[in-house]
Amino acid sequence: MIAALLSAVLLCHPARAVAAAAEVQVSVSTTAAELGVPLEALAQGPAGQTLAPDLAASTTGDFAITKIEASGPSALRLQILPLSSGRLPIVLHWTLSSGGKTRSVSSALILDVAAPTVGPKTTIDDIRGPASARSALWPWILAAMLLAAAGFYLYKRRRRAGLETASAAPVDERPADVIALEELDRLRGSPLWPDGRFKEFYAELTDVARRYLERRFEIPATRLTTGELARHLKQSELDRAVIQKLKGVCDRADLVKFAKMLPEEGWGPSDLDGIAEVVRKTAPPPPAPKAPEVPA
Repeated sequence: MIAALLSAVLLCHPARAVAAAAEVQVSVSTTAAELGVPLEALAQGPAGQTLAPDLAASTTGDFAITKIEASGPSALRLQILPLSSGRLPIVLHWTLSSGGKTRSVSSALILDVAAPTVGPKTTIDDIRGPASARSALWPWILAAMLLAAAGFYLYKRRRRAGLETASAAPVDERPADVIALEELDRLRGSPLWPDGRFKEFYAELTDVARRYLERRFEIPATRLTTGELARHLKQSELDRAVIQKLKGVCDRADLVKFAKMLPEEGWGPSDLDGIAEVVRKTAPPPPAPKAPEVPA
């Protein structure tokens, strides 16, 4: 409700390039943006307080934060990527820390996002006269293609025959939550996070989560983007807190994997515990014990 009222107020003042926030000011060079083109912004918090973004709460289906860099203890430079066109309210959430106390604040601004422009069609004039006709090459090209096709057919036939004779890999019939928790334990004991291989760590963590969702709920989780997966899960009967936790981990993973952002020290272990909690909370209940048979 508060976000809706804030968006309505902002829509009445579209020319402002600085968000009207009491404590965190977000400024952009221009409010005119283009769909799919990142826009540079500067977030400035109160002096003497540490400013940090709340990525899980800020990212929506209409925009994404693709890059964040520190510009001082109380300032951050970030890139905002518009994902929808038209008049787009941008509501950003932050945490301010000072003297061991942390509190949450928000700021907002309005962007006018235009669809990508397509330039006029150009014509190309001939700079040389028409070339003289040459001997037809298509018979030779056709013969080469037929030879290549015959060779590929023989290769596939021999490969298929070899695969049929090899023993098939056994299918893991264990419950999806048992498999996922075992994979998370392996990742917890791996050297990826201690060695600073953060991109590989988050790639494996999100793969475990997506494979679990595919096995547990029979949805194509490994083929969906983070936004598509979140929208798909919101249509299910899953608890909203579980969905929000999963989306928060995936959003941070996307920043590390695609925006090349360095994670904070405790992100990895905390996000691994978060995925384990999602698995436990969505696992099917254990079967009821069978009643003992009473002898006749």
